[in-house]
Amino acid sequence: MGFFDKINKDELLGKAKNTFGNVTQAVKDKADTIKANSEQKKAERAAADAAFSEQANSKSAEIINTILENGNDSGIFNGYTREEILNFTKEFYDKIVLPASSVALTKITMHPYISQKMIDKFAKNVPMYDSAETPVLHIKADNKQELLITDNAFYFVVNALGNTSYLSKGRIPIEKINDYTLETDDPAKLICDGVELMTFKADKPLKEDFVSLNDYFRRIKSHKLEITEDEVDSIIREKIGDKVCEEVQKYMIYDDEKWCTSLGV
Repeated sequence: MGFFDKINKDELLGKAKNTFGNVTQAVKDKADTIKANSEQKKAERAAADAAFSEQANSKSAEIINTILENGNDSGIFNGYTREEILNFTKEFYDKIVLPASSVALTKITMHPYISQKMIDKFAKNVPMYDSAETPVLHIKADNKQELLITDNAFYFVVNALGNTSYLSKGRIPIEKINDYTLETDDPAKLICDGVELMTFKADKPLKEDFVSLNDYFRRIKSHKLEITEDEVDSIIREKIGDKVCEEVQKYMIYDDEKWCTSLGV
C-alpha cells in the first residue's frame, strides 16, 4: 500500500466515524425528543383527566346539594315500612310493569327481580354503594347512566358533562328524596326534586316505562298501594294506545273482558 493510499484510507475511516457519530447523536436526539413529547402528552392527559374528574365531582355535589335544599324530609316512601314497599314493588312489577310492556327493551327492573350480577356491576361502578341495602328500583338509561333506589338511599350515575368517561355519581338518603317527575317529550326527562337528572330518547318502550314509573310514584305518594283489575286494565290501555286497543279488542271473547285477564295477569 502506498503512502497516499494510507492517507485516503485513514481519511475515509475518519469520515465514516464522524458520520456514524453524527447519525448516532441524531438518533439519540430524536429519541429524546420523542420521549419528551410523550411525557408532555402524558402530563397533559393526566391534567385533563384530573380537570374532568373534578368537574364531574363538582356536578355530583351540585346535584346532591340542590336535591337536599329542595327536599322536606318527607321521603319518597311516604311513611311506609320497608316490608310494605318491597311487597308493593313486587306486586306492581308483576301486574303493571310486565303486562303489555316491551320486556326485552324495558329500562326498569324492580325488587325482587334485580339480579345480583346487576348489583355487583353497579357496586363496582359506584364505590359509595352500601351492599347491606335492599335494591328496590333500578333504571338504566343511555350513555352509561343509571339510577338505583334502595330501601335506604337513592343513587345516581349521570352524564352531566356530556362525556361518558367522566360520570357524576352520588348517594342521597331516601328520606331526603320527595318527588320524581317523568316527562315523555323528546328528549324524555327524569327530574328529581327539581333537578333534571337524565334525558332519554322518547321511543315506545321508554314511554311505556314512564307510564309505569309515574303510576308507581303516584300510588306511593297518594297512599294508594292496592292495585285493582280496573286499574291494571287502565294502565295497559294507556301503554298500548287506542289504536292497538281497537285491533286487539276484536279478538276478545267478551265485550267486557278485562285486559289483565286476557293477558293472564
